[in-house]
Amino acid sequence: MAALENFRNSVKTKAEILNDQNFLKADTGSRLNKIKAISLINLYHKLSSHVSLEILRMTSDSIIGNNFCLNYRGQRINQRILRYAYYLSQIKRNTSLQDEKRNIFLDIGGGYGGLSRLLKNYYNNSTFVIIELPELCLLSSYFLYSNFPSKKIGTFSDFKNLDRLNSEDLLKYDFVILPQNFMEKFNDEIFDLIVNTTSLGEMSDIMQDYYLQNLERCTKKYFYSVNRSQKRVEKYNSRGFYDFKFKKRWRSLVYKYSHTYHIEFLGKKIK
Repeated sequence: MAALENFRNSVKTKAEILNDQNFLKADTGSRLNKIKAISLINLYHKLSSHVSLEILRMTSDSIIGNNFCLNYRGQRINQRILRYAYYLSQIKRNTSLQDEKRNIFLDIGGGYGGLSRLLKNYYNNSTFVIIELPELCLLSSYFLYSNFPSKKIGTFSDFKNLDRLNSEDLLKYDFVILPQNFMEKFNDEIFDLIVNTTSLGEMSDIMQDYYLQNLERCTKKYFYSVNRSQKRVEKYNSRGFYDFKFKKRWRSLVYKYSHTYHIEFLGKKIK
């Protein structure tokens, strides 16, 4: 249990989603931490030109997982939560999704649930589905239940006997957390928005095609992607956004390099 309670606290791992949780560290000298803290404050104010101030001023990381953050203006900030604030701001600014509606979101590679937590705070009537590796499904279940103890969370055991999943199945829950093979079980056009940040550009060609084929089939409105532009043979040997094999037609609402040095794409599906 102690490992779960501290899963974001100086864990030694190659997984970037946990490795970057402690930009500020307890075992780092105070001078270096001060320099890093100043860089976080600079990033916070730099993002004020790109992130809705309503969102930026209310964004604060959860204490669940016991990661180290800078407490600035009463907000717990780090690089990751500020990226999530940017993603949320872009979604709110460039889509017609309404806060009070019962939308269904899908985060492919949603990690421990950090982005879904932030999105839920704004789209609080919506259902958020995470597709992840089984070990990360455990972390996201723990993280989201700890942050939303009164919300209903569906996991593998709730869906294991279903051959197909429709919107009614998903809307029974606030969060749904499932392993990768469930991607092919979703009915056509049931998601209002599908999100992927970075992980499509880290997959094998076969897995990338699998997800692209299914996300184009499953979304009825939007796809939001933040992924590297080109193939990186030396690290992942996987295709970048320029080589994603889309089959459907999309209207580009956002298409640019973002401050994350990745291609940011928000597309609306053309039927």
